[in-house]
Amino acid sequence: MARDDPSSLQLRPTGRNSLPYLRVAILLCPSFTLTPAASFVDALRLAADRLDNSGQIYFSWDFIAAGDGPVTASCGLTIAPTAKLENLDEYDCVVVCGGLLRALPGLRPDIYPALRKAYARGLPIIGLCTGTFVLAEAGLLDGRRCALQFDTLSEFSSRYPSALPVTDQTHVIDR
Repeated sequence: MARDDPSSLQLRPTGRNSLPYLRVAILLCPSFTLTPAASFVDALRLAADRLDNSGQIYFSWDFIAAGDGPVTASCGLTIAPTAKLENLDEYDCVVVCGGLLRALPGLRPDIYPALRKAYARGLPIIGLCTGTFVLAEAGLLDGRRCALQFDTLSEFSSRYPSALPVTDQTHVIDR
């Protein structure tokens, strides 16, 4: 099977025989978009729980500020980080939730090396919304397909000509 075939994906062995099975770091960029972040976290919440208690049983997650924390969404909601970027090694997956393009220069400069290190460790890395721009800036999308919203395609393509963006899919798995 091709590595980008969803049926070939498996959870990485975590070395833990206990719960949670998967620990997710969610990097919130300055002016992140609330709907993608909330939808992703709510899907985790539903899968992580038993008995409708909203517990982080099977999966756990933390919010990490990709800018100076606390992080404010594009709608004005502010979220306090629950973990630090320096602890990224404790997670099994990294999710980057982008937001307004004009706010991306406000990212901490250590975000990019941290993402490259997580990638080198073999962690799955997910870009939500304009989180794709952050992954491309870190050099993780060169020669790779990635999903983009059509209204960001021109800007993305001009900044990252080595990436292979698509706009007709809601998500892309490319290694």
